[in-house]
Amino acid sequence: MNQIACSFAPGFEKIIEELIKSRVNDAQKFSVSSGFVYFFSSQNPVEISTSLDFCNNVFLILKDFSSSIQKDFASLVNKTVTSKFNSSILELGAKDSFRLRFSQSNQFVNVEKQLTIRAENFIQKTFSLQNDRTGGGKEFWFMTRTDGFAAFAYRMTQKQSTEKRFEQGELRSEFALMFVKMAQLPHKGKFVYADPFAGHGSIPKILSEECSGCTIYASDIDNDLVGKMAQKFNGNRMIRVRQSDATNLSFFKDNSVDCVISDPPWGDFEKEIDILLLYKKMLVEFDRILKDEGKLCILTGAKNHFEQAVKENKTFSKNSQNPDFKTDVLVNGKKASIYLLKK
Repeated sequence: MNQIACSFAPGFEKIIEELIKSRVNDAQKFSVSSGFVYFFSSQNPVEISTSLDFCNNVFLILKDFSSSIQKDFASLVNKTVTSKFNSSILELGAKDSFRLRFSQSNQFVNVEKQLTIRAENFIQKTFSLQNDRTGGGKEFWFMTRTDGFAAFAYRMTQKQSTEKRFEQGELRSEFALMFVKMAQLPHKGKFVYADPFAGHGSIPKILSEECSGCTIYASDIDNDLVGKMAQKFNGNRMIRVRQSDATNLSFFKDNSVDCVISDPPWGDFEKEIDILLLYKKMLVEFDRILKDEGKLCILTGAKNHFEQAVKENKTFSKNSQNPDFKTDVLVNGKKASIYLLKK
């Protein structure tokens, strides 16, 4: 069995085991802490890494030092260089290069030069790789965490450009997946779901993949974004795209929606919007369209404004006392919360 460790956005500890098991069917012996999980599996580590695209980093643990009394980096290196490893499991190429990282409490740190050289020489010889401290394609880590975990590990996830692929305000697909999982929606059934701030369509896309048989309304006030969503979801029979103000969803009848799940504006990019007023008005409209016992799932960084709006709403104010009402998370390094409410 291989030991796999993953880092993920803090706040999703409740659903991370379920998510991993949905991708790695023989995953077992889970240990979960804040933003970090490790487990065991007999599946190919490369395939596991590819399937866990909602994690920030995926590691193959080459040696676990969690039970050791001494967890300083000198002790970890000394124990590692006297151990034997099966290099074939890593599927490395003859011309591959590597670099070595030391991580302490989620922060990269520098260690004594001779200690680094000793570890690098060992990795170079054992795994037949070329050392490249600045641009090594492969990464080996010595890591220690405040929860007691310590290990020598190989990073399975490859470095990616952070410039990319995401527009301003767009919710990353891996975060949208975890957000949808937090809503605890049925996997099958003729349910009606709505995302009134659908933007680039991240949440509706995940809903269509995770919830078979449902009808999803993806709406936004921005005509350009609506046009892009219409093209993106062309041919997807589950998703219906609409142009609409989230405070006036006139295409919905009263008590017709099973769940509203959305990431409304936080006020970061929309300085001209009165966020508190927006939240108050949208809650009134969500109250109208939701069925009795219907769910409302909101992601926002404007926590004070949203909680004030909930407090002033007669229907939703009772939810603030529920233990699952609020879960603090990090979205691209920004503090936010996921709110789960019932009508």
